[in-house]
Formats: sequence, C-alpha cells, structure tokens
Amino acid sequence: MPIQDELATVIRKARYYPELIPFFHAQNLAAGDNPIITLGSPTISSDIPLLTDKLSATPDANVLLKLKADKPAHKLETVGLDVMGELTPLEALATRSLSLVLNADAIANNYKMYLGIWVFKPSIAQRILWGLPLTAGHEELSRKRGVRGAVAKGILPFPTSYQIERECMGFKQTYAE
Repeated sequence: MPIQDELATVIRKARYYPELIPFFHAQNLAAGDNPIITLGSPTISSDIPLLTDKLSATPDANVLLKLKADKPAHKLETVGLDVMGELTPLEALATRSLSLVLNADAIANNYKMYLGIWVFKPSIAQRILWGLPLTAGHEELSRKRGVRGAVAKGILPFPTSYQIERECMGFKQTYAE
C-alpha cells in the first residue's frame, strides 16, 4: 500500500480531535520531483481539514520541499532544506487538497523527513476566519454569541497551539488518575 493511502486511512480513522498524525518518510530521492503525498476529497474537507505543523528533514542543500495546500501551484510554500534538522514550524491549512513533493537537484540516498499533521474539527470562529461554510446551527450560534464581531476584533479564534494545549490538558486531567 503506498504511503499516501496509508496516511489517508489513518486520517479517516481519526476520532478524538484535534489529533496529531506524525508522518515520517524515508526514501532514496531521484533527481527532479519526488511526489510524497497527494491527498484530496473525501480525506480532506472543510468539515475535517488538515493543518500541517512541524517539519524536520535531513539537511541537504540540494533538496527543496514543495507543500501545496488548496492551491493549484507550488508557490511560496517551497522551502529549502539545507538548514533543517530541528523541528521547524510549517503551518498550512488544507480544506480541499494537500500535496507534498521533494525536489532534488541530485540523487539523495535514504532521505528522511518528518511532518506533523493535525486533523481537527474547526470551531465556528475558525470557520469564519478561514472562510469555511457555516451550517444554519453555526450561523445561529455565531449570531447569539457575537462570534463574527470577536473574529473581526481579533479576539477569536484562539491560536491553534493554545487549543491543542487545552485539549491535551483535558485529556491529562481525565485520564491521569
């Protein structure tokens, strides 16, 4: 089973949101583009989007990472991997598609990379901020609670890292004893 099929299966089986999927990949890279992940519907949707998080890769001046989320072309998402090794923030929201390509100028043997991928259900504030569709229930709750105004003021949504930390704290409190 190709790695992207395995990843798609793991994403579809996520149940306890937000859920971090640690994606580790190692392969010999040929010169040119080496597609690693190509995901789309039904794995990714506006109801269950993906958010890339941390990236770590073998430092190599001859390798570029091309990450494409909901866009037809790789543009600003191209990252040089010559100074990698540490976990580096690489946040991209995918609501329709996610593509990851490693481009090598020359052959790279046993090239390793790690990418954290969060699977989550977006809050109403996140939906408004990111322009995702709202259900009638979301609209009503947003109107009652003044969520649109809070998003416009920058009060909501809370940073994703804070939401994840809050969820993890609840998990620790629930299951620690």
